[in-house]
Amino acid sequence: MGPKAATEPAVKQSATKLSVFEVPGNVDFEIAAKAGKVLYDSYDITNAKGALLVKSKTITFKEMSMNMLDGLVKMNGSYATMEPKKPKIDVDFDIEKMDIQMAFQAFNTVKLLAPVAKYTKGTFSTNLKFDSKLDEHMMPVYSTINAEGLTNIIQAVLDGFEPLNKLASSLNSDKFKKLELNNLITRFKIKDGRLNVAPFDIKKDGILMNVQGSNGLDQTMDYNLGLNLPRAMLGAKANETANAMLAKLNNKAGTNVAISETIRVNAVLGGTFLKPTIKLKYGPSDATGTAKQAVSNVILEKKAALQAKAQAKIDTVTAKATEKVKDAIADKLNNLFKKKN
Repeated sequence: MGPKAATEPAVKQSATKLSVFEVPGNVDFEIAAKAGKVLYDSYDITNAKGALLVKSKTITFKEMSMNMLDGLVKMNGSYATMEPKKPKIDVDFDIEKMDIQMAFQAFNTVKLLAPVAKYTKGTFSTNLKFDSKLDEHMMPVYSTINAEGLTNIIQAVLDGFEPLNKLASSLNSDKFKKLELNNLITRFKIKDGRLNVAPFDIKKDGILMNVQGSNGLDQTMDYNLGLNLPRAMLGAKANETANAMLAKLNNKAGTNVAISETIRVNAVLGGTFLKPTIKLKYGPSDATGTAKQAVSNVILEKKAALQAKAQAKIDTVTAKATEKVKDAIADKLNNLFKKKN
């Protein structure tokens, strides 16, 4: 800062990486800050405002807010340099309506822990608590990241994502290659270099898919997908096998059970994002196995229903028997009292 000669050339923005700065330990002050435009690394920030408290080698952010990546970011937290070479950040974020593609391009954390964002166009909001150590370039040490929060995909289209292409191929249906997401809310947690996602549902063309699992910095995946599929998606061969097996079981048991129009399929998504693997419970090409599972599901459902019906009858009979016993005892007592009188 200071006066600059008119002939002095303008200083070009440095292309070097960010480096750690140590917060002075002998400074103690608080300032209310407001800036129309802030350049930080590659981020273009506008309308930044809030309070900064500098004390004990720590900068504390109070009610900070700023516009960036087409969204609004609010934050409270701290940047501490108790260990100058190992600074630490501990921040609560409230992000509103940020562009998913912009976030993917801007944040390495998103690239590494949520690579699905590369194939997603739309907007999201999130609330999260985030803490991590930083390296010498002011970047998070990913293995030390601890975060948890709630994300709302307000509106987005997911297309070209290889794990979904693999799922579509395994189920012999193109319905899963492209997904439209609206007001999809899920809870997540980052620990030990893995992003863990709590169960959430995706609905598409009458199909319900429940998703839960995790993925890591090494790009490995471990997700469980529970799908309720129309029986027609099993294909003609699988349906013929299922009907034949069920007819045989009905003849043997003297029942008249029918297969539901909706079949439950469990899939395990593994491998990596670029080379995913899919394992269906009985194999995507094994029509007999799929049919067996379909029939087994129906038998179990019917068995549970029959058991419930039988129990209801037992309860009714027991209740009636109890009432009869009560009435008989009352009559005996009445006769006894009459005799005494």
